Amino acid sequence: MYSKVIVPLDGSELAECVLPHVETISKGCGVHDVIFVRVVEPFRIAGAREEDAIYINKEDVERINSETIRAADFLVNRGIRLVGVDYLSVGSFKHGGSYVHKTLLGGDIWIIEGLNLSSVTSGKYDLICLPLRIVGGDGTPARAILKPAVGN
Repeated sequence: MYSKVIVPLDGSELAECVLPHVETISKGCGVHDVIFVRVVEPFRIAGAREEDAIYINKEDVERINSETIRAADFLVNRGIRLVGVDYLSVGSFKHGGSYVHKTLLGGDIWIIEGLNLSSVTSGKYDLICLPLRIVGGDGTPARAILKPAVGN
């Protein structure tokens, strides 16, 4: 079934309240390996050069915002049911972000933001998303679990 459960330890109350349930979750998912990941604050690597950083200009930002808005309309028209991104938000924080969220949610598309997809290889997967229940909230932290699709 699943091969591992990854539990981030960032010291937050939210992370701490998950710990008592890790054993139950892992047994319920048929997992034998639980990996605890210590989350650290961002830091600057000694010797890293400023010129190695990637910069985008105002024109790039406008182009990306325009493409994101068109992509939201495209996804709704295609009948997509869920969008997951490995960034903080599906929309820009300055321009078009509100439109993108309203378009996707208005099209009955679920949004999962802030995914860590760095170790995911291409293929077909089943996604299990375990959101916390927060009454009256418009969003919530969640654990996302990927498993290879049956027959893949």
